[in-house]
This record gives sequence, structure tokens and C-alpha cells, in this order.
Amino acid sequence: MIVTSSHNEPRERPGALAPLREPLFRNLWAANALSNIGGMVQGIGAAWLMTAMTAGDPRLVSLVQTAAALPVVLLSIVAGVLADTLDRRLVMLFGQATAILGAAGLVALTWVGTATPAILLVATFLIGSGYAVTNPGWYASFREQVSPGLLEPAVMLNALGFNLARSIGPAVGGLIIAVGGVIAAFAVNTLSYIPLFVALWRWRPAVPKRPIPPERFLPALAAGPRYIAYMPIPFAALFRSMMFGLIGSAIWALMPLVARNTLHGGPAMLGLLLFAFGLGAACGAVLRARLALDRAAMLAVCTIGYAIASAVLGYATIVPLALAACLLAGACWVAALSGLNVALQLHSARWVGARVVALLQVALFLGMGLGSAIWGALAGEIGLGNALGVSGGVMLLSLGLAKLTPLPEEDEPDLSPLHPEPPLLDMDWRAGPVRTRVTYRVPAEHHAVFADALCAIGRLRRRDGARHWSLSQGDQHWVESFETPCLLDDLHRRGRITAADAALREKLATLSEGPPKVERSIGGVVL
Repeated sequence: MIVTSSHNEPRERPGALAPLREPLFRNLWAANALSNIGGMVQGIGAAWLMTAMTAGDPRLVSLVQTAAALPVVLLSIVAGVLADTLDRRLVMLFGQATAILGAAGLVALTWVGTATPAILLVATFLIGSGYAVTNPGWYASFREQVSPGLLEPAVMLNALGFNLARSIGPAVGGLIIAVGGVIAAFAVNTLSYIPLFVALWRWRPAVPKRPIPPERFLPALAAGPRYIAYMPIPFAALFRSMMFGLIGSAIWALMPLVARNTLHGGPAMLGLLLFAFGLGAACGAVLRARLALDRAAMLAVCTIGYAIASAVLGYATIVPLALAACLLAGACWVAALSGLNVALQLHSARWVGARVVALLQVALFLGMGLGSAIWGALAGEIGLGNALGVSGGVMLLSLGLAKLTPLPEEDEPDLSPLHPEPPLLDMDWRAGPVRTRVTYRVPAEHHAVFADALCAIGRLRRRDGARHWSLSQGDQHWVESFETPCLLDDLHRRGRITAADAALREKLATLSEGPPKVERSIGGVVL
């Protein structure tokens, strides 16, 4: 398929490395990649230290990974709210500072010999919290880091950096521990955060002026899930990411057993399989830029490829075949999830960008966590190879999700505000509720079409924060009514109308006689 522009003219897909030609993105990407490697070194060091302190107690050793991943589930959505309502750069700096504090504290406590299993878990949670706070703003800021049209390769490069770190990080960590011990591993991790902190500190993105105060926390927290619920494309991207993680987690969960039981290897064999997966991710990023497929077709190809990789890895008894399966799985994993991430971001307004990215992360982590437990239990019942084979079969069946939750064409909708920012009003921001009543005069012959268009408008109003929306009909009058909790919420709602919504509004105008009559009241007082 040919990738088209918004004017249906063929356009050339940017190269996989195109974003690296932009100095800002290149510096931030390199610093983040180094930080990811440090995080992998930290993970190896923490698991090794916990093993040494607890004589290999599997329950406590496994809690290290739990302590690292739990903040993503607990804090990502809150971090997304902060990144959308406050200065995004400052939120990311706070996240990095939190990670540095946790990492440096762990170095000091391990150095003086006072580290305990509990302290190790707390420090790991604190470092993970820094990652969880930083990440939503990091992904949502890609549009500010690269030129228009480079969002997809930028997301792919970010995923590439992470997967390469996942591949070489454990080997680097093992070497550092062998030479300098776990203290050296923790120190390397601490130092790895500094370049990213400095790069973020030096970055001065344009911060738009706010004519009104930012959203209140609880309404802002609810806005992300509400936006996803009312927008079919972001919902499809989030749901299909969760399902891909749920099904595809079989390879992640069972790869150590493949290395040990099927290929009769040890940690070095696992490291080799992980390296092949990371190399596949690199190949996937490069090949994606060269394939003229839209996102829906690319996801279908990756789904089939990952299913084949899962089945082959399940029954491979020779190392080259297992490595080939990991290569294919890595390429498909990165290309599929990066494409879904881009679809989500391109079809989400800027005001909610970090929140929808945070929801995507939570959905993916939950899917992978639940899937790992399911595939592990199934492997215990039917065998390792059969479990991976079943995973491949289920992955193929998931192609049916394309009918239930279709993805868009490549076109990017214009989600810029349709109207200027709401004006400043000399009133109490907390005054409310604000009730709005809009009356349309519609000829009888247009009633059916007008009702459908107005219901679509009602969906957009609820997406933007309206509640209790209702529609009533008279002889030639149609009336829609809705409210917002307070004046501040109503002004935010009015500022969220986008240029992409204009077609519906124009349709209403052509079906009605004259402009609609708009009446507003605050706390019962008519404005």
C-alpha cells in the first residue's frame, strides 16, 4: 500500500534514522539510551545482591522485578496528568531526580554495608518511580523534539534504544559485577541518569501561555480514560496494544525456560536469545521505514510474524533456529507496538497526550503481567513447546480484532484548537455548575439526518468534559442540554474543540435555519 498525505497524494516515508539528523532529538535519544542501559545494569545488580542476601530465596528475588515494574502501573496515569497540566519538562526533570536519588542512596547504603532486602526493594521502587514519572511526558514530547512527519521513526528509534539496552545491558551488568561488584553496577546506573538530566535541563521548549488556570487534578485524572472511551481510534490502539502484550508475553515469560530446558544452556544462552531479540528490534525499525504499508497492514504482518516466531521458538531444538525466531519476534514486537503508539498519539489532542500514553503503558504492562502468569501456568500443564505453540495460534486468531477495533489510514487529523483560547472572565473559577442549552431551528425534512449529526456532536462534548448531555425535540426546534461542574471546567471544555470537529459543525449549520441560540447559566444565574 502507498502511504498518502492528507491530500491523497503519495509521499515518501522518512528513513528510520531521519530523526537523528535533528540535534535536539539526537542528544536526548542518546542520553535516554544510555540511561536505559544503566537501568538494565541496575536490574542485574539488584537481582544478584538479593540472591546473595537471601541465599537465593525465589520469592524475594522475584520481588525485585515487581518493585521495578509496580510504579509503572501505580504512577503512570498520575504522571500523565502532571505532564499535561504542568510544565512537561519540569515533570520529567523531577522523575530523573527521583531516580538519581534512589540510585545514589542505594550506592551509599551498599557501600557502608547497611543495605537489607527491604532497603533494596524500596530503592528499586524509587528508581522505578522515576522512570514511571518521566515516561509519559517523554513520549508525549516527541512532537516537540522532531519535525512534523518524523513522529513514527522517532517512536521506533526510542523502542530500538530500549530493546538494544535490554539486549546488551545484562551482559554489561554481568561484566561490571564480575570486575567491580554490585556497588560498581549501582554506581554505573547512577551516573547513567546524569546525561539525560543535563539534556533535559538544557532543553528549553516553548511553553504556551495559559490564559486560565490548569485543570484541577481529579477532573484531569478522569479526562484521559474519558477521552479514550469516546475516541474510537485511540481506544483501538490501546486495546490492541494490551492484547498484543497479553498474547505476545509468552515469549518474554518462557524464554529463560527455552534457554535452559530446550536448548540446554545457561545464563549465556539466555543472553544470546535476548541479544537476538534486540537485534531483531533494530532490524524492525529499519525495515519499517522501507515498507510501504499503512499501520493496519503493518500490524497484521507483525501479528503473523510474531505468531510464527512463537511457534518456532516453542519447538526449536537447535540454537540457530531459536535465534532466528527471536530475531523475527523482536522485529515484529517493536514494529507493532510502535505503530500502535504512533496511531494513539496522532489521533489524540495535545492537551491529553501524556495521559493517553500513560494509559497505553499501563494497559501494555497489565497485559504482559497477566499474560506471563497465564502462559507460565499453561506451560506447566501442557509443556513449554505446546504453550508457545498455543500462543502463536491465539496470536493468529487476534487478527480478527481488526474488524472490531479497526485502525486508521496514515492521515493525521488536524487536532489544533478550532477557536482561540477561552477569554479571561472576572468570575470565580469554582462557580458552578455551568449549564448550557443550545436551540436549533430545523426543517422537518432534515430531522433524521440532523439527529444523527447532533448525537455525534454530543459524543464530542462528552469527550471534552460535558456531562448529563441530553437532546429533546419540538415541532421545528431541537434542544441539546449539558453541564460542566464549574466555570474552569467549562472554559477548558470550550478550548478543546478541534479543527477536525469542524465538519460536523458545518453539517449542522447546513441542516438548520440560522445560527443556534446558546444560553448559559452558572449556579442558576443566567449569563
